[in-house]
Amino acid sequence: MKNCIITTLISILISNNALAINNNPILACDNLASDPFDSERKAKGIKSDDININRALEACRQELSLYPYISRLQYQYGRVLNKNKQFKQAAQWYYKAAKQGYTPAQFHLSLMTDVDIPFDYSNSDEQTRNAAKNGYAPAQYLLGMMYQFGMTPAFNAPKDYNKAASWYYKAAMQGHAMAQYNLGYLFDNGQGVPQDNKKAVSWYKYAANNGNADAMHRIGKIYSKANKYSEAANWFLSGANEGHRDSQFEIGAMYLEGRGVPGSFDKAHEWLLKAAKQNQPDAQSALGEMYNNGWGVRKDPKVAAIWWTASVKQGEPWSQVHLGNAYYHGIGVPKDHKKAELLFQLASKSKNTSVASHAQKNLRVMRKRQYDNNLSSGEILGALAILGLVGLALSGDGGTDSNNSSAGSTYKPPDPYDGWLVPGVCQGMDCIYELD
Repeated sequence: MKNCIITTLISILISNNALAINNNPILACDNLASDPFDSERKAKGIKSDDININRALEACRQELSLYPYISRLQYQYGRVLNKNKQFKQAAQWYYKAAKQGYTPAQFHLSLMTDVDIPFDYSNSDEQTRNAAKNGYAPAQYLLGMMYQFGMTPAFNAPKDYNKAASWYYKAAMQGHAMAQYNLGYLFDNGQGVPQDNKKAVSWYKYAANNGNADAMHRIGKIYSKANKYSEAANWFLSGANEGHRDSQFEIGAMYLEGRGVPGSFDKAHEWLLKAAKQNQPDAQSALGEMYNNGWGVRKDPKVAAIWWTASVKQGEPWSQVHLGNAYYHGIGVPKDHKKAELLFQLASKSKNTSVASHAQKNLRVMRKRQYDNNLSSGEILGALAILGLVGLALSGDGGTDSNNSSAGSTYKPPDPYDGWLVPGVCQGMDCIYELD
């Protein structure tokens, strides 16, 4: 009898809280911490990255003291705590909401790996499926990922691009940017859906409008492949402004070539440097080209070698050829034929046939000129250690702060105009791509 009375009183309390909150539907906690994909949210919603932690913590804490049983507020408070890396406390509030059947709380609680999760919410695969079926976009996106990549040991189904596309579509229609991007990728590559550039671009654009820089980059690549360079440049520039390092490289390369945009060594250097500082290997290689040839900067083979070395350490195969030539000729670095041969050997294994051809030709020339030292494995590893390239040699494949002043020289497209991105095409008397 006593337990029955207590249960009834708790129910009345919850009902009173619900009634009170409905009379005041939008609270500060809603405006500061509601989930954009929560179907029960009262406000527009805010991305986790945009939460003002201090304001949201204070507002949600105060409002939970007034309405302690409202699952929406419990979940939102947990969301802020999670953003603040208070994972244990976040899990406790997620659990309070999850016990009341709050779908987003159940889903996010099941994904927490840094805290002990109650057994009934520990099966992330099951919770993901349930939340996806209940229409929660982040869960639909994750389920799409599971089908696309066959993720997680608990997920027993094989890859299924059709199902991936189906779940991505459900999340994409709710405005989930990564689902929109991944759906565009499936159309781009004909995985689970017919290959369709128009649909790919359409979904990429939805994602891009939601701030997805990867999507901006992909659109740029599609337009570039179709020789629509002006459109490509606009999208690469958008991605570059979002800090996307590959887009920064692409727009820098376009300024260097004068392709899709007016040629500008200064702007090329600006964007290539930004990408190179983010360890974009192609940009590092291109900066090496600029300094080696004096394109808009003071010609400096030493700086060129620095950038090529940085690129080589990431396995960029053209830089292996460039740096090998530098060591062979002693341009910007001390002459060292052992290091040159080592770099040519790495480049000769590249899957890029043009790179491999150049490297193999250089090796043949070295041997013809009797520079073949028949390097022992110990000597190779010793030279690799000096260059910091031991891991690259063991993998067997060569591929995937500098002087920053610009000379401000009048722009003239590298000669030949369309060939600078295809190293191996010599640029006048200073060509060091090949040995003869």
